[in-house]
Amino acid sequence: MKDPFVTCALCGHQFPESFVSNRGLVVCTCGLRIDSSSFGVAAGSKNHALTFMLLAAVIVLLSAAVVLARRLVG
Repeated sequence: MKDPFVTCALCGHQFPESFVSNRGLVVCTCGLRIDSSSFGVAAGSKNHALTFMLLAAVIVLLSAAVVLARRLVG
C-alpha cells in the first residue's frame, strides 16, 4: 500500500506523510512550513470548526457594532 502524501498549499509539492510526521516540521522548496500537527483528518476538522466559529463570532460582533453606531448617529 502506498504511503499517503501531504501536499504543499502553495506549490503543490508532495511529501510522504511518514516523512513529515517523523521530522515534525518540513520546509518546502517554496518556503512554506509544514508542521506534522497541521495535517490529518481529525486535527484539520477541529481547526476548521474552531476557525469557522471564530469567524461567525466576529461577524456577529461587527454587525452589532454597525447597528449600534447607526442608532447613535441617527
